[in-house]
Formats: sequence, structure tokens, C-alpha cells
Amino acid sequence: MIDDSKLFRNRGEEGRPEVMPRAPENVEETGLKQDFIEELILKFLYYKGTLSGSELENSIRLPYFGVLDKALKELRNLTLVDVKRGISIIELQWEFTLTGKGVERAKEALERNGYVGPAPVPLHTYFEVYKKYSKILPLKKEKVRESLSGLIFDDETLKKVGIAFLSAKSAFLYGEPGNGKTSLVEAIAKVMEGHVLVPYAIEVSGQIIRFYDPMHHKEIDIGQGDRYDKRWIPIKRPFVEVGGELRLENLELAFNPETNEYLAPLQMKANGGIMLVDDFGRQQVKPEDLLNRWIVPLEKGVDYYNLRTGEQIAFPFLAKVVFSTNLTVSDLVDEAFLRRIPFKIHIKNPTRELFIIIFRMYCEKFEIEYNEEKLNAFIDKYYKTRPMRGSHARDLLFYIKALAYYLDTEPSLDYLDEAAKNLFAEEEELGT
Repeated sequence: MIDDSKLFRNRGEEGRPEVMPRAPENVEETGLKQDFIEELILKFLYYKGTLSGSELENSIRLPYFGVLDKALKELRNLTLVDVKRGISIIELQWEFTLTGKGVERAKEALERNGYVGPAPVPLHTYFEVYKKYSKILPLKKEKVRESLSGLIFDDETLKKVGIAFLSAKSAFLYGEPGNGKTSLVEAIAKVMEGHVLVPYAIEVSGQIIRFYDPMHHKEIDIGQGDRYDKRWIPIKRPFVEVGGELRLENLELAFNPETNEYLAPLQMKANGGIMLVDDFGRQQVKPEDLLNRWIVPLEKGVDYYNLRTGEQIAFPFLAKVVFSTNLTVSDLVDEAFLRRIPFKIHIKNPTRELFIIIFRMYCEKFEIEYNEEKLNAFIDKYYKTRPMRGSHARDLLFYIKALAYYLDTEPSLDYLDEAAKNLFAEEEELGT
């Protein structure tokens, strides 16, 4: 186990930007075996042909002096690597290449494990770095209101949302479609404070899990300086959204038989941020199967995965999971599961007053002249028995904008009836 005191350059306050894992000064501090580092060097040289010391440092993300130079010295002693001398007296500029024997050893290493990339961090180091650095920070009331400034909700809903996002505990959003459940979570995700450190890869029991995913991990510059462990990347707090395409296998380690390595599942990638399960109940996996898969991780903060070797590993489950559904909650989940989700928020249909506010906001956005008399007449005509949805205002005005462009005229609320025929066409066809 690495000495915890050596992990961080300075402790400061938990979650402060200046707290970064310190660059390892020797092989022991990397948490990896020297044999592993040597094989990683061989694999890089096998694919690249020739690399300088500084290029190896940039590729493997470990310091040359104290770490890579020790591994290269051993590889040279074993006549697996040659040095093209005479280029420079500076060792970082020496160029390294494989010998014939080194090529064969590299092929053997690639057959055992095809991972070629930045050096991984051990799983226990991931635990330590997350615990001291990337915990989800509570959102203040002002931040919640700031994030939702472009969305219109009643004060009671805003209060419930604010309370729900004070912690990393899970939340359940339910209610009719079109009232902003997904938009609400997306907006809050953008203002979550702090940032997260993610590794390029994780090593556990000699196995490699690829972790960094540029699709979900957005790198940021936090002014971390040069002497930090470059196996870690500072990112915005991740926001991972899944919908009807979600399968149970997406939540497990995905093994690549060609490279003998694993890919991190979605909930791992969401650690330190939000994972939104949108349209819950419409996934290709049954709701009860998904909930059974997550009951223990949600309660304990730890998930368990099986490796192909038969070994089971424990991994932090540190994302705030938000379930969003248009379906009846009682038909989807049982009481035992609901107990494990402390926050349940009903996103209701807007009142007439809120609908008017939303409509006026979208008139400004689409540059359409607002007329309260025409809007009230429209509401009286179309919403006597039909429920209002927050999205109706946007959809009606978007259609008017498109229609006016087609007719080469100015958009006007005079086209509301025509927009309504388009918006409510499906209801009329279904006789609802």
C-alpha cells in the first residue's frame, strides 16, 4: 500500500483545486510493479519503433527520472532495448528502440495484455484520491436558482430540487412528459461545484480497466502546475445520461478479448457527478432487474464486479443517480427500493399562471410579439379538458417561427390555431 502522506502535494481543504496527486518519485510510489512498467515501454516501442525519453514520458505519463529510467536501464541490461547514442548528452533526448529479442518479448506481453496507453493507477489509489479530492459538494440555494433561471417552476418544486441536490443521495423525478424533468437535471449538472480527477486507466490484480472517456469526461485546466501525477485528468463533474437503450450488460465491466482489457461501465464514469436514468421504465432491461442490480450500491456506495479470472472486486459507487419517469412510480418500483431513494419529486403540469410566464419567455426567445389577449383566448379554447405541458409553449412558438419563415412573413400569434393543429394532431388521430 502506498504511504498516504505521499499521495498529495499539499492537503489544504478537501476539494480545493490545488490539491493534486503528487508525481511519483520512484517506482514504488507509482503503485505498479516495475515489470508492468517495463512491459508498457516494450509495447510502446513495438508500435512506435523509436521513442525518445521525453516521448516515452509523455506517452506513459510517468516521470522519466526515478521511474522510467530505472525500467529502461533494466531493459537495456536484458538486451531488450537499444539506445541510439550521440544525439544529445541529455538523457531525455536519447532515442530508444527494441532489439530483435525485445520485439519477441513485446509480442508476448501484448498477447497477455494488449493495453497500450498512459500508465494506470492502482484501484486502492483511486479510492484514496477520490475520497480526498472529488466528493460531490452540496449545492447552495442560489446555485440551484441560477441553474434553473431559464426554466419555470413553482417555488415548492424549486425547494424540493434544492434539498435533493444537497447531497450525493439518489433522487426520483416523476410526472407527466414535457414538463422539464430532463432539462432540470441537465441544468443543475452544469453548475455543480468543484471538479473530479479521473485516471486514464485502473489496474487491479494485474487487470486493466480503461476509465477515461472523452465523451463523458470534459478536461479542464485548473492551474495544477507541472509536478503532479499526470496519470490523472481534472474534468468537469461528469453527467452521464442513459435512456431506453440501457441494457443490464452496460452496467458491468466490458471485456475486450482482443486486447484482454476491460472498459469501465457507465456508472463508474459518472463517479463524482450525475447519472441520469431518463425515461425510467422504458429501458430494454426490466425495471425490477435494474433496481435489484443497484439496491446494494445505492445504499452502501460500493459496487461489485466480476473479473474473468473469477475474482470479485469492490469499486466505489459515487455518482448521484437520478431516475426520471413519466410512468406511475408505484407500478415501477416497490417500497423496499423507494426507501433507498430519499428524494422523490413530482414535476407537475404548470398552472395557467406559470404557463403564461413560460409562453412569454419563449416569445422573447423566438422574437415573436407577445399578446396576452390572444394567448388567453387560445388557452380557453384548447385547454378546457386538455392538460397543459411546459413544453407546449416552446413547440407552438417554434412551429409559428418555422411557418412564418416558409410563408416569408413575420411570425405572429395569429398562427396559434394552425400551430395547435400540428401540436395536437396525434391526439386527434388517436381520439384522445
